[in-house]
Amino acid sequence: HALHALSRDEALRMRIGVLHRPSAATSADAAAVAAAAWNELAAREAPLPALRRLLALLHLHGSRPLPLHSDLLPSDLADAVAARRDGVRELLQLHAQAAAAFELPSGTGPLILANGRLIEAGELLEAEDLELLVEFEFRQRAEGAAELLAAADGPSDAEGLSSTLMLAVAQTSRAAQAAAGEEAGRSDGIRPGDIPCEASCVRLPGAGPGEALELLVVLDPLSKEAQRFSPIMMGLQQALGLTIVLHLNPTLKLSEFPLASFYRYVVNLLPKYDADGALLSAQSDRAIFSALRTPQVLTLHVDAPEAWLVECVEAAYDMDNIRLSELGDKRTLTASYQLASLLIT
Repeated sequence: HALHALSRDEALRMRIGVLHRPSAATSADAAAVAAAAWNELAAREAPLPALRRLLALLHLHGSRPLPLHSDLLPSDLADAVAARRDGVRELLQLHAQAAAAFELPSGTGPLILANGRLIEAGELLEAEDLELLVEFEFRQRAEGAAELLAAADGPSDAEGLSSTLMLAVAQTSRAAQAAAGEEAGRSDGIRPGDIPCEASCVRLPGAGPGEALELLVVLDPLSKEAQRFSPIMMGLQQALGLTIVLHLNPTLKLSEFPLASFYRYVVNLLPKYDADGALLSAQSDRAIFSALRTPQVLTLHVDAPEAWLVECVEAAYDMDNIRLSELGDKRTLTASYQLASLLIT
């Protein structure tokens, strides 16, 4: 039925791979001959009719050795199988390892792995069932990934990338399916579509392949957490090309000023190097406060983890008592800090 469905796949959306799982009653030699015959016929031009006849003979003879000199099979198949048999024995070992990795139960009926997901066929599937499964997988998972992969820049050798791209789509689909299964048991999970993006929402579109990844953020704009996370959020978008949906959720009643300080959070997710390969983070990572207009005395403080001992190594003024009104014509004030020691527990 799978071969029949493949022969009717005019949209070229279906690819079939066979995982050989011989029963315990099948001898190792008979299994190797059957697998070698399948691989030989599948590699030939227009293989579907010959593969159907091979499956019919395998079904007829069961665990007995396959008659390679049957009139239903090509006359040169016996010689080709003899040349392939030793290599196929190693291939069957890899198939057994794959079956164990997927935790496929032994002694059961047909099983289907669709885009990395195990589908147990309770009864024999018809070609129409497989066609419906392919259409469902394409619409629900593969179509969006295929469009992004087609738009992504890369080598032009489509044949060489075909298997790699199919593996990437399958692994991505499997991970999404696993995550959806985990979220099914949680009642407090939030999906991107659960909160509509309206007046208090900002959508920052991504770019490139990362555009398919959507980061949903809910923040109180007048909070220290928002001061910290805003540069992290922008750094993630620049580094990965994420699509960010930001929902502003401010506190409606305030008893005091929510923000008592000017705050900058330094984060750099795209390291830079000079011509000699040296890291430029020490020169490029900096916090800049601009257009400050206040008569109050300011203190420059580094908000570092408790295990870090950060010291000021270069400053022209007392960073604990900064009076902007006393700077005169000097329009900028700079200071350098470095990590002096680190407490490891």
